[in-house]
Amino acid sequence: MKRFVWIALLLVAALGLFYLSRTSLSTSQQDYGEIPAMNQQVDFSDLNDANEEMRSVWFSYLDWNILFKGKDQQAFTQAAQNVLENLQSLNCNTLFLHVRSFGDAMYPSQYYPWSSSCSGTLAKDPGYDPLQIFIEQAHQKNIAVHAWINPMRTMTDQEFSQIAHSYPIKSWYDSSKRSDYMMQDSTGRWILIPGNPEVQQLISNGIKELVENYDIDGIHMDDYFYPSGVDQLPQNDTSYFQKLGSNVGIEDWRRSSVTQMMQGIYQAAHQAKAEIQVGVSPQSSLSANHDKLFADVEQWVKTDGIIDYIVPQIYFGFQNSSQPFDQTAAQWNQSVEGTQTKLYIGLACYKIGLDNDAHAGNGKQEWQAVAQSSNDILKRQVECIRQLSNCKGFGLYDYKSIFAEDGSIQPTIAKELENLKSILG
Repeated sequence: MKRFVWIALLLVAALGLFYLSRTSLSTSQQDYGEIPAMNQQVDFSDLNDANEEMRSVWFSYLDWNILFKGKDQQAFTQAAQNVLENLQSLNCNTLFLHVRSFGDAMYPSQYYPWSSSCSGTLAKDPGYDPLQIFIEQAHQKNIAVHAWINPMRTMTDQEFSQIAHSYPIKSWYDSSKRSDYMMQDSTGRWILIPGNPEVQQLISNGIKELVENYDIDGIHMDDYFYPSGVDQLPQNDTSYFQKLGSNVGIEDWRRSSVTQMMQGIYQAAHQAKAEIQVGVSPQSSLSANHDKLFADVEQWVKTDGIIDYIVPQIYFGFQNSSQPFDQTAAQWNQSVEGTQTKLYIGLACYKIGLDNDAHAGNGKQEWQAVAQSSNDILKRQVECIRQLSNCKGFGLYDYKSIFAEDGSIQPTIAKELENLKSILG
């Protein structure tokens, strides 16, 4: 009999321990969330979800040149941490980080040579992966990274002489059929022709490589599509278009080509990572995008499978004669009405204190006047776009206009940022 009593007591004790362990585990998960398994990749794709205002900063190749060029791994890591801490001080949650600016790369790529913005020398390996370090550091601070690329813009003649023939853009440059692949803008820089299927394939391959190899949160492009005034350039895409024997006009063909390129970018990115965001930051004028850069932005926002978000560069004050900020922002708000495309607005930090906004008409002194009085144009612009039904945030252009090389805030913008931060929480 005693034997059965001891067995019963042991069973009761075991059940009690099991209950306590389950209760403890449940409480732990309730307090701290689901704990990822060892080596499990944490998903940061929801850093800018539908309920969160995007607050982003553009960090261009020029910023790389100022802060990162020629640094070893330790110095680069420290500099990247400083940049991200500065973003946190502004309550920003997103970085548009330039990773391909001129047919080069700020990361190891089989398709593009190393950027001189890394090691200081074009095509030279810096000895570490700056993009990987940047992403890891950013995610630790809960900052999303959108990889900013220029898909069409490449190099000058002098730069092409420094890279290997193994890169597709160099083989096209050296080819007797160069004009089938690229055209030259007014600065002497070569621009890829998006209507060429081989060019489209290279661009898609580059996106796939980037998204598969890095835990980035977005792919971002600015307004560098066709060169403005392309038909006035001595070397443009006319000869290639004529070879095609197309039955549509060259302008429609250009717009269709750019749209196909964008669709290829979107598909490559989403096939590699379904939840990634693909966006573009076009010029503020819908007609200029359509007629001069051959970027049919109005079609893109209304058509699934081209872009997820758009950030028009509304780099104007409220008193601009041709494109007042509030009216231009309202026009863009209307353009995405009824679509799935998210709208953010690009703001011009670089104009703070500007003494002559040359193309602003009656508003050419506005930026300087505000800097001498209320210092609140950025605050008022954010308050303005928050009243728009479809606007989900903003981007600040650009990092060097906000922070000096030593990490301090530029004196011309310090009071503006104080006022802006008062409404950012």
